[in-house]
Amino acid sequence: MPLCFQKRDWLRSLSLLLCAVPLLLWFAYHHHRTGFFLGNPEYLRYNLGATLTPLRVALAMLIRLWHLLGYLNLFVLTVFTAYAMSQPALRERDGSYRQRIAIPVQMVFGVVIAAHMVVLSMLGGAVLARYMLPVLPLVILVCVSTLRRRLHHWVWCVVAVCAAFVFALVTPPPYRIAPEDTLLYRDYVILHAQAEAEIAQRYPHARVLTAWPASDEMTRPFLGYVKQPMDVIRVENFSDAEMERVARATGEFDIVFLFTTKWEPPRPLLQRLAFGEALQKRFFDYHEDVAPERAASMLGGRVLRYENRNNEWATIIAIEREEDARSFGFPVSIFK
Repeated sequence: MPLCFQKRDWLRSLSLLLCAVPLLLWFAYHHHRTGFFLGNPEYLRYNLGATLTPLRVALAMLIRLWHLLGYLNLFVLTVFTAYAMSQPALRERDGSYRQRIAIPVQMVFGVVIAAHMVVLSMLGGAVLARYMLPVLPLVILVCVSTLRRRLHHWVWCVVAVCAAFVFALVTPPPYRIAPEDTLLYRDYVILHAQAEAEIAQRYPHARVLTAWPASDEMTRPFLGYVKQPMDVIRVENFSDAEMERVARATGEFDIVFLFTTKWEPPRPLLQRLAFGEALQKRFFDYHEDVAPERAASMLGGRVLRYENRNNEWATIIAIEREEDARSFGFPVSIFK
Protein backbone atom coordinates (compact mmCIF):
# COMPACT_ATOMS: atom_id res chain seq x y z
CA MET A 1 0.00 0.00 0.00
CA PRO A 2 2.90 2.50 0.42
CA LEU A 3 3.08 2.45 -3.38
CA CYS A 4 -0.36 4.01 -3.48
CA PHE A 5 0.60 6.89 -1.18
CA GLN A 6 4.11 7.56 -2.47
CA LYS A 7 4.62 11.27 -3.27
CA ARG A 8 0.97 11.99 -2.61
CA ASP A 9 -0.76 14.30 -0.18
CA TRP A 10 -1.95 12.15 2.74
CA LEU A 11 -4.93 14.40 3.35
CA ARG A 12 -6.01 14.01 -0.26
CA SER A 13 -5.65 10.24 -0.03
CA LEU A 14 -7.62 10.03 3.21
CA SER A 15 -10.38 12.10 1.62
CA LEU A 16 -11.25 8.95 -0.32
CA LEU A 17 -12.75 7.68 2.94
CA LEU A 18 -15.56 10.19 2.45
CA CYS A 19 -17.24 7.49 0.35
CA ALA A 20 -18.06 5.83 3.67
CA VAL A 21 -20.49 8.64 4.51
CA PRO A 22 -23.23 7.71 1.98
CA LEU A 23 -22.70 4.05 2.91
CA LEU A 24 -23.34 4.80 6.60
CA LEU A 25 -26.39 6.87 5.66
CA TRP A 26 -27.71 3.93 3.65
CA PHE A 27 -27.23 1.55 6.58
CA ALA A 28 -29.09 3.99 8.83
CA TYR A 29 -31.97 4.28 6.35
CA HIS A 30 -32.07 0.50 5.85
CA HIS A 31 -32.28 -0.06 9.61
CA HIS A 32 -35.00 2.58 9.92
CA ARG A 33 -37.13 0.91 7.24
CA THR A 34 -36.51 -2.77 8.03
CA GLY A 35 -35.13 -2.98 11.55
CA PHE A 36 -31.94 -4.66 10.29
CA PHE A 37 -28.56 -3.20 9.35
CA LEU A 38 -27.43 -6.08 7.13
CA GLY A 39 -30.68 -7.73 6.05
CA ASN A 40 -32.95 -10.20 7.81
CA PRO A 41 -31.47 -13.08 9.84
CA GLU A 42 -31.86 -15.62 7.00
CA TYR A 43 -30.13 -13.28 4.53
CA LEU A 44 -27.31 -12.66 7.02
CA ARG A 45 -26.91 -16.38 7.70
CA TYR A 46 -26.77 -17.26 3.98
CA ASN A 47 -24.32 -14.50 3.03
CA LEU A 48 -22.10 -14.41 6.13
CA GLY A 49 -22.81 -16.89 8.89
CA ALA A 50 -22.69 -19.96 6.64
CA THR A 51 -19.69 -18.83 4.60
CA LEU A 52 -16.95 -18.43 7.21
CA THR A 53 -15.86 -22.08 7.26
CA PRO A 54 -12.14 -22.39 6.35
CA LEU A 55 -12.75 -25.25 3.90
CA ARG A 56 -15.60 -23.36 2.27
CA VAL A 57 -13.46 -20.20 1.93
CA ALA A 58 -10.63 -22.20 0.33
CA LEU A 59 -13.00 -23.87 -2.14
CA ALA A 60 -14.64 -20.53 -2.95
CA MET A 61 -11.21 -19.04 -3.70
CA LEU A 62 -10.48 -21.88 -6.13
CA ILE A 63 -13.80 -21.22 -7.87
CA ARG A 64 -13.03 -17.48 -8.00
CA LEU A 65 -9.65 -18.27 -9.53
CA TRP A 66 -11.38 -20.39 -12.17
CA HIS A 67 -13.75 -17.51 -12.92
CA LEU A 68 -10.77 -15.20 -13.46
CA LEU A 69 -8.52 -17.51 -15.47
CA GLY A 70 -10.64 -20.19 -17.12
CA TYR A 71 -14.37 -19.54 -17.17
CA LEU A 72 -16.04 -19.18 -20.60
CA ASN A 73 -12.82 -20.20 -22.37
CA LEU A 74 -10.67 -17.56 -20.66
CA PHE A 75 -8.23 -20.43 -20.14
CA VAL A 76 -7.15 -19.78 -23.75
CA LEU A 77 -5.84 -16.36 -22.70
CA THR A 78 -4.23 -17.90 -19.61
CA VAL A 79 -2.42 -20.56 -21.68
CA PHE A 80 -1.16 -17.99 -24.20
CA THR A 81 0.07 -15.79 -21.35
CA ALA A 82 1.86 -18.67 -19.64
CA TYR A 83 3.59 -19.51 -22.92
CA ALA A 84 4.49 -15.86 -23.51
CA MET A 85 6.16 -15.68 -20.10
CA SER A 86 8.63 -18.32 -21.29
CA GLN A 87 9.70 -16.11 -24.19
CA PRO A 88 12.11 -13.14 -24.05
CA ALA A 89 10.84 -9.60 -24.44
CA LEU A 90 10.79 -8.31 -28.02
CA ARG A 91 12.55 -5.18 -29.21
CA GLU A 92 11.04 -2.19 -30.95
CA ARG A 93 12.56 -0.82 -34.18
CA ASP A 94 14.74 1.58 -32.21
CA GLY A 95 16.27 -1.32 -30.29
CA SER A 96 14.47 -0.74 -26.99
CA TYR A 97 12.44 -3.46 -25.35
CA ARG A 98 8.70 -3.30 -25.76
CA GLN A 99 7.11 -1.56 -22.83
CA ARG A 100 5.11 -3.35 -20.19
CA ILE A 101 2.75 -2.17 -17.50
CA ALA A 102 4.99 -0.71 -14.78
CA ILE A 103 5.78 -3.18 -12.00
CA PRO A 104 4.39 -0.91 -9.23
CA VAL A 105 1.13 -0.65 -11.19
CA GLN A 106 1.01 -4.41 -11.66
CA MET A 107 1.52 -4.83 -7.91
CA VAL A 108 -1.40 -2.53 -7.22
CA PHE A 109 -3.48 -4.56 -9.69
CA GLY A 110 -2.46 -7.72 -7.83
CA VAL A 111 -3.45 -6.28 -4.45
CA VAL A 112 -6.85 -5.18 -5.75
CA ILE A 113 -7.51 -8.55 -7.43
CA ALA A 114 -6.40 -10.55 -4.39
CA ALA A 115 -8.42 -8.41 -1.98
CA HIS A 116 -11.51 -8.75 -4.15
CA MET A 117 -11.10 -12.54 -4.35
CA VAL A 118 -10.55 -12.96 -0.61
CA VAL A 119 -13.49 -10.77 0.43
CA LEU A 120 -15.92 -12.42 -2.00
CA SER A 121 -14.71 -15.87 -0.95
CA MET A 122 -15.63 -15.05 2.65
CA LEU A 123 -18.86 -13.17 2.00
CA GLY A 124 -21.85 -14.10 -0.12
CA GLY A 125 -23.60 -17.44 -0.37
CA ALA A 126 -23.72 -17.49 -4.19
CA VAL A 127 -20.34 -17.94 -5.89
CA LEU A 128 -21.17 -16.42 -9.28
CA ALA A 129 -18.75 -15.53 -12.06
CA ARG A 130 -20.21 -12.06 -12.57
CA TYR A 131 -18.96 -11.03 -9.13
CA MET A 132 -15.45 -11.05 -10.61
CA LEU A 133 -16.29 -8.50 -13.31
CA PRO A 134 -14.84 -5.51 -11.37
CA VAL A 135 -11.34 -7.03 -11.44
CA LEU A 136 -11.46 -9.21 -14.56
CA PRO A 137 -10.42 -6.26 -16.81
CA LEU A 138 -7.23 -5.90 -14.73
CA VAL A 139 -6.35 -9.55 -15.40
CA ILE A 140 -7.04 -9.13 -19.12
CA LEU A 141 -4.93 -5.93 -19.28
CA VAL A 142 -1.91 -7.64 -17.74
CA CYS A 143 -2.28 -10.73 -19.95
CA VAL A 144 -2.67 -8.80 -23.21
CA SER A 145 0.25 -6.54 -22.27
CA THR A 146 2.37 -9.66 -21.72
CA LEU A 147 1.35 -11.09 -25.11
CA ARG A 148 2.25 -7.86 -26.89
CA ARG A 149 5.60 -7.61 -25.12
CA ARG A 150 6.76 -11.16 -25.82
CA LEU A 151 5.00 -12.65 -28.87
CA HIS A 152 5.40 -11.61 -32.52
CA HIS A 153 1.89 -12.73 -33.46
CA TRP A 154 0.20 -11.41 -30.34
CA VAL A 155 -2.65 -9.87 -32.35
CA TRP A 156 -3.66 -13.29 -33.67
CA CYS A 157 -3.55 -14.65 -30.13
CA VAL A 158 -5.98 -11.93 -29.04
CA VAL A 159 -8.23 -12.78 -32.00
CA ALA A 160 -8.18 -16.45 -30.96
CA VAL A 161 -9.06 -15.50 -27.38
CA CYS A 162 -12.00 -13.39 -28.56
CA ALA A 163 -13.20 -16.18 -30.86
CA ALA A 164 -13.00 -18.70 -28.01
CA PHE A 165 -15.03 -16.39 -25.78
CA VAL A 166 -17.73 -15.88 -28.42
CA PHE A 167 -17.84 -19.65 -28.96
CA ALA A 168 -18.48 -20.11 -25.23
CA LEU A 169 -21.32 -17.59 -25.38
CA VAL A 170 -23.22 -19.41 -28.13
CA THR A 171 -22.32 -23.07 -27.40
CA PRO A 172 -23.12 -24.90 -24.14
CA PRO A 173 -19.75 -25.57 -22.46
CA PRO A 174 -18.81 -28.99 -21.03
CA TYR A 175 -18.87 -27.65 -17.44
CA ARG A 176 -21.46 -26.06 -15.19
CA ILE A 177 -22.26 -22.40 -15.68
CA ALA A 178 -24.98 -19.95 -14.73
CA PRO A 179 -27.19 -19.85 -17.87
CA GLU A 180 -27.57 -16.07 -17.57
CA ASP A 181 -23.84 -15.75 -18.35
CA THR A 182 -24.36 -16.95 -21.93
CA LEU A 183 -27.03 -17.19 -24.62
CA LEU A 184 -28.44 -20.19 -22.75
CA TYR A 185 -30.45 -17.50 -21.00
CA ARG A 186 -32.30 -16.95 -24.28
CA ASP A 187 -33.46 -20.58 -24.09
CA TYR A 188 -34.54 -19.99 -20.50
CA VAL A 189 -36.61 -16.90 -21.41
CA ILE A 190 -38.29 -18.59 -24.39
CA LEU A 191 -39.20 -21.72 -22.40
CA HIS A 192 -40.58 -19.75 -19.46
CA ALA A 193 -42.46 -17.28 -21.65
CA GLN A 194 -44.18 -20.06 -23.61
CA ALA A 195 -45.02 -22.24 -20.59
CA GLU A 196 -46.26 -19.40 -18.40
CA ALA A 197 -48.34 -17.94 -21.22
CA GLU A 198 -49.98 -21.34 -21.68
CA ILE A 199 -50.71 -21.65 -17.97
CA ALA A 200 -52.16 -18.13 -17.84
CA GLN A 201 -54.31 -18.73 -20.91
CA ARG A 202 -55.62 -22.24 -20.20
CA TYR A 203 -55.72 -22.23 -16.40
CA PRO A 204 -56.06 -18.58 -15.28
CA HIS A 205 -57.57 -19.49 -11.88
CA ALA A 206 -55.17 -22.31 -11.02
CA ARG A 207 -52.97 -22.37 -7.96
CA VAL A 208 -49.50 -22.82 -9.41
CA LEU A 209 -46.64 -24.42 -7.52
CA THR A 210 -43.22 -23.25 -8.69
CA ALA A 211 -39.91 -21.84 -7.51
CA TRP A 212 -38.06 -18.55 -7.89
CA PRO A 213 -37.60 -16.83 -10.34
CA ALA A 214 -40.75 -18.19 -12.00
CA SER A 215 -42.69 -17.26 -8.87
CA ASP A 216 -41.85 -13.61 -9.56
CA GLU A 217 -42.46 -13.95 -13.29
CA MET A 218 -46.01 -15.19 -12.69
CA THR A 219 -46.94 -12.64 -10.02
CA ARG A 220 -45.35 -9.51 -11.51
CA PRO A 221 -46.83 -8.71 -14.93
CA PHE A 222 -44.35 -5.90 -15.59
CA LEU A 223 -41.70 -8.59 -16.19
CA GLY A 224 -43.55 -9.48 -19.39
CA TYR A 225 -44.31 -13.17 -18.82
CA VAL A 226 -48.00 -12.89 -17.85
CA LYS A 227 -50.65 -10.17 -18.22
CA GLN A 228 -52.32 -10.70 -14.85
CA PRO A 229 -50.85 -11.88 -11.53
CA MET A 230 -51.45 -15.55 -10.83
CA ASP A 231 -51.99 -17.44 -7.60
CA VAL A 232 -48.54 -18.88 -6.92
CA ILE A 233 -47.28 -21.15 -4.17
CA ARG A 234 -43.50 -20.93 -3.94
CA VAL A 235 -41.13 -23.75 -3.06
CA GLU A 236 -37.41 -23.49 -2.39
CA ASN A 237 -36.31 -25.70 -5.31
CA PHE A 238 -37.15 -28.89 -7.19
CA SER A 239 -34.87 -31.25 -5.32
CA ASP A 240 -36.00 -34.74 -4.36
CA ALA A 241 -36.34 -33.79 -0.68
CA GLU A 242 -38.39 -30.67 -1.47
CA MET A 243 -40.69 -32.57 -3.81
CA GLU A 244 -41.28 -35.23 -1.14
CA ARG A 245 -42.28 -32.49 1.28
CA VAL A 246 -44.58 -30.92 -1.31
CA ALA A 247 -46.19 -34.28 -2.10
CA ARG A 248 -47.76 -34.27 1.36
CA ALA A 249 -49.69 -31.09 0.52
CA THR A 250 -50.96 -31.77 -3.01
CA GLY A 251 -54.42 -30.44 -2.16
CA GLU A 252 -53.03 -26.89 -1.99
CA PHE A 253 -52.16 -26.51 -5.70
CA ASP A 254 -53.49 -27.50 -9.11
CA ILE A 255 -50.62 -26.92 -11.54
CA VAL A 256 -46.89 -27.43 -11.07
CA PHE A 257 -44.41 -25.49 -13.20
CA LEU A 258 -40.99 -27.15 -13.05
CA PHE A 259 -37.88 -25.89 -14.77
CA THR A 260 -34.12 -26.13 -14.69
CA THR A 261 -32.68 -24.48 -11.58
CA LYS A 262 -29.22 -26.10 -11.78
CA TRP A 263 -28.05 -26.37 -15.37
CA GLU A 264 -25.99 -29.40 -16.29
CA PRO A 265 -23.88 -29.64 -19.48
CA PRO A 266 -25.24 -32.02 -22.15
CA ARG A 267 -21.73 -33.44 -22.65
CA PRO A 268 -19.75 -32.98 -19.41
CA LEU A 269 -15.97 -32.85 -19.69
CA LEU A 270 -15.51 -34.97 -16.57
CA GLN A 271 -17.81 -37.48 -14.94
CA ARG A 272 -19.27 -36.43 -11.63
CA LEU A 273 -17.08 -37.06 -8.60
CA ALA A 274 -18.88 -38.15 -5.44
CA PHE A 275 -16.78 -36.00 -3.10
CA GLY A 276 -17.20 -33.00 -5.38
CA GLU A 277 -20.99 -33.37 -5.34
CA ALA A 278 -20.97 -33.66 -1.55
CA LEU A 279 -18.92 -30.46 -1.17
CA GLN A 280 -21.14 -28.60 -3.64
CA LYS A 281 -24.24 -29.61 -1.70
CA ARG A 282 -22.68 -28.81 1.66
CA PHE A 283 -21.23 -25.39 0.90
CA PHE A 284 -22.75 -24.03 -2.32
CA ASP A 285 -26.44 -24.92 -2.21
CA TYR A 286 -26.17 -27.45 -5.04
CA HIS A 287 -29.02 -29.85 -5.70
CA GLU A 288 -30.30 -31.99 -8.55
CA ASP A 289 -33.66 -31.14 -10.06
CA VAL A 290 -36.18 -33.97 -10.05
CA ALA A 291 -36.98 -35.26 -13.53
CA PRO A 292 -40.45 -34.23 -14.78
CA GLU A 293 -41.75 -37.80 -14.94
CA ARG A 294 -40.62 -38.54 -11.38
CA ALA A 295 -42.08 -35.25 -10.12
CA ALA A 296 -45.43 -36.08 -11.73
CA SER A 297 -45.39 -39.53 -10.12
CA MET A 298 -44.52 -38.12 -6.70
CA LEU A 299 -47.21 -35.43 -6.84
CA GLY A 300 -49.94 -37.55 -8.38
CA GLY A 301 -50.08 -35.54 -11.59
CA ARG A 302 -49.53 -35.81 -15.31
CA VAL A 303 -47.05 -34.03 -17.59
CA LEU A 304 -48.95 -31.73 -19.94
CA ARG A 305 -45.99 -30.01 -21.55
CA TYR A 306 -42.25 -30.64 -21.67
CA GLU A 307 -39.62 -28.88 -23.76
CA ASN A 308 -35.84 -29.05 -23.62
CA ARG A 309 -33.31 -26.69 -25.20
CA ASN A 310 -29.63 -27.52 -24.60
CA ASN A 311 -30.53 -29.09 -21.24
CA GLU A 312 -32.51 -26.00 -20.28
CA TRP A 313 -36.00 -27.43 -19.78
CA ALA A 314 -39.46 -26.48 -18.55
CA THR A 315 -42.51 -28.62 -17.85
CA ILE A 316 -46.14 -28.20 -16.80
CA ILE A 317 -47.71 -30.84 -14.56
CA ALA A 318 -51.45 -31.02 -13.82
CA ILE A 319 -52.49 -32.55 -10.51
CA GLU A 320 -55.13 -35.21 -11.13
CA ARG A 321 -58.10 -34.33 -8.93
CA GLU A 322 -61.24 -34.63 -11.01
CA GLU A 323 -63.50 -33.35 -8.25
CA ASP A 324 -61.74 -29.96 -8.27
CA ALA A 325 -61.39 -29.60 -12.03
CA ARG A 326 -64.49 -27.59 -12.84
CA SER A 327 -64.08 -25.23 -9.89
CA PHE A 328 -60.74 -24.08 -11.25
CA GLY A 329 -61.76 -23.80 -14.87
CA PHE A 330 -60.02 -26.99 -16.04
CA PRO A 331 -61.44 -29.30 -18.68
CA VAL A 332 -62.19 -32.52 -16.78
CA SER A 333 -60.64 -34.63 -19.54
CA ILE A 334 -57.10 -33.61 -18.67
CA PHE A 335 -57.42 -35.24 -15.26
CA LYS A 336 -58.51 -38.64 -16.49
